[in-house]
Amino acid sequence: MSEPPPGNSRENPRLRPAARVVLIDGQDRVLLFRAELAGFDLTEAERRVFWITPGGGLNPGESWEAAAKRELWEEIGLQDCDLGPCAWLREHTFFFHPGGRWYTQQERYFVARVDSHDVVTRHQEAFEAQFMTAHRWWTLAEMHVSEDRLVPGNLAELFGRLLAEGPPAEPFVVGV
Repeated sequence: MSEPPPGNSRENPRLRPAARVVLIDGQDRVLLFRAELAGFDLTEAERRVFWITPGGGLNPGESWEAAAKRELWEEIGLQDCDLGPCAWLREHTFFFHPGGRWYTQQERYFVARVDSHDVVTRHQEAFEAQFMTAHRWWTLAEMHVSEDRLVPGNLAELFGRLLAEGPPAEPFVVGV
């Protein structure tokens, strides 16, 4: 009997490498997108709202860095950005209802700085535009008092360390 294809269960997820960017502006704010998994024929329990950094899955043969830069272009219209080092690593398993699959996403978070940037979302894929319902620049203070879910869950602490100490010498694993 043959093995079922990856993605059919939590125990047999499809691997999805993804590059994310901690984009910091000249006012020491970080750009986050409001992700809203609603309107996808989900049950009430499956609906989630959270804030994430720009980024997404790697295309076949694409490097982590190339994916991070492509995602900045697609999601916010930013080109020619100097991508800094990978600061954080994150892995989580989730069910994505629109695709009907289980995924284990392995993320690398790169740091990048800009003086300022007006976000342009017209290059987003239709699917991204459907679930990334808003964006805003967040200060560290706003993150600490927010009742919204930030991803990773300790993003305020991680961002504070990044502002105070700069990127770490080696990337480290962060929580879910």
